[in-house]
Amino acid sequence: VWIRFRFQGACDYSWMVDDVAFAEGAADDLKLTDSWHGDILLDWEYQQIPLEQVQEVVLGAATTNAGGSAQTNAIYTWDISDGSGSLVSGTFPAGNASIDPTVSDTTWYATGFTPDALGTYTVSISVAGDQTDAVPADNEAMSMFMVTESIFAHDDEDNIEFQINGGDNESGEPNEYKAGMYYTILADATITAVQVAFGGNTTTSSCIVEVFESGDLESALTTSVYDFEPGDIVADGTVNLVNILIEDGDGLLLTAGTTYLIAIGNGTEGEDLWVLASDGDDDSGQLRYGPFGAGGAVNWYTGYTTSPVIRANFDETVGVEENNDVSGVYIFPNPATDLINVSFISKENQNVTANIISSNGSLIQSESIIGKAGQSSSVRFNTTNLSAGIYMVQLVGAKSTLTQRVVVQ
Repeated sequence: VWIRFRFQGACDYSWMVDDVAFAEGAADDLKLTDSWHGDILLDWEYQQIPLEQVQEVVLGAATTNAGGSAQTNAIYTWDISDGSGSLVSGTFPAGNASIDPTVSDTTWYATGFTPDALGTYTVSISVAGDQTDAVPADNEAMSMFMVTESIFAHDDEDNIEFQINGGDNESGEPNEYKAGMYYTILADATITAVQVAFGGNTTTSSCIVEVFESGDLESALTTSVYDFEPGDIVADGTVNLVNILIEDGDGLLLTAGTTYLIAIGNGTEGEDLWVLASDGDDDSGQLRYGPFGAGGAVNWYTGYTTSPVIRANFDETVGVEENNDVSGVYIFPNPATDLINVSFISKENQNVTANIISSNGSLIQSESIIGKAGQSSSVRFNTTNLSAGIYMVQLVGAKSTLTQRVVVQ
């Protein structure tokens, strides 16, 4: 056996290699390396899906034989559950009847299950073959998605850990660029806003929002210019969602069976725009426009595995969500189970009261927050003892009141 240790980078220090050993590998060890709840080959894997855009759940599972012997008759066992328990489950065979050592198997399976209610869904998949697995702990994987009233999203809102931008041009200056996410529309719907979370490194004072059909990325169906307001850009990494209206809130009709690219851009060279993002987008649903080609060629480029927070919002009332006192209102999770987080940007120094109100108008919980102008504030409500149903989150400021609906499971 020949082994070479290769040093890369500036820190070529021999003491960085320590405790090297040979160990006998297991003969039988299947490892489930990934799982998906959406077909990333023929479609996209969304993390939030409006109820009217939901379709049959197509599962994907990837398994590698990490042992030294062929593994036969591998079977995937799956389950889809919500907060109340298992909804549907079953099994399907691996695509390869025998998986040789170091070989991987990826199998897709149409479950026949289409969610029909708002909520958070958990998809669990495990794999097992004829042989007794030496490391059963790595035979399971899980993914989650939400069925929402109006939000279509690729990003994983629980793992928004970094921000992206278009990178600098050859001279080191910020270049003109755009970042966009693909969305395939199942049923006709009117997009009234694009929901974005801007990164704290943003220095530009405005951005552009465009919607394209996937077959024509030269001619936008609609273009909006958005001027940032105080509090839109939060430097501490807070996920502050900003709704940018499409056609002043009148919206744009998206037709069934069509894929659209929803893009955010800095408009002109020299304006640095950053967008918060999550990682692990295996379907490469993101595109970026800029001088990223050979020799600095400017065009649209794909292959990125991140999901910037660029969401389609079909809420017909989004145009009246902002009021005179607060902006950037973010309520999550929705639907909720154990708690509701409410964050907002106060437009001035003021006391803001956050209320939870039942569907019959009864005040359930109330908290008072001291809001600082241009800064993000938040409050958390415990919903463990609330009955399942629809509630209202109400924010009462010095001049006006904002109310949004939330579902408790």
